[in-house]
Amino acid sequence: MALNLLIVDDHLIIRRGLARILEEDPRVALVHEAADAPSALRALRQARYDAMVLDVALGERDGLDVLKTVRADYPALGVVMLSVYPETQFAVRALRTGAHAYLNKGCDPDELLAALANAAAGKMYVTPAVAELLARQLDRKDDAAPHKHLSEREFQVFLKLA
Repeated sequence: MALNLLIVDDHLIIRRGLARILEEDPRVALVHEAADAPSALRALRQARYDAMVLDVALGERDGLDVLKTVRADYPALGVVMLSVYPETQFAVRALRTGAHAYLNKGCDPDELLAALANAAAGKMYVTPAVAELLARQLDRKDDAAPHKHLSEREFQVFLKLA
């Protein structure tokens, strides 16, 4: 099955580089790009995609906020969050919000393709670093730090205040 993919990143050089890498793979049929949330949502309305690469930081609108919209409107779409932020900062939140994978932008292209293929098939892709974070979440008691119980928006406001 050849994949139709959408790359959503606010940095042109990153989008173009990812598109080039993905287009070289025989499993990929089509790659479209979007620079921000409105153009990404417009692209999703205009074409059918198997999976998307979604940056956490999208300028005006947070990628995790976009993920919530995507989950509500396109529940079958595979979503791989790709970010410069370390896994400890956003991975668990991204997976809880509905991402199929969370990868750091320093990952190997083969790992990104594997994550996209899994996401397109409705499967999760978890790196060893993210698996460790998830295991720690299971081991944690409900006496977690108060900020761990905040909603995504509350956490964003908390970060701005800090």
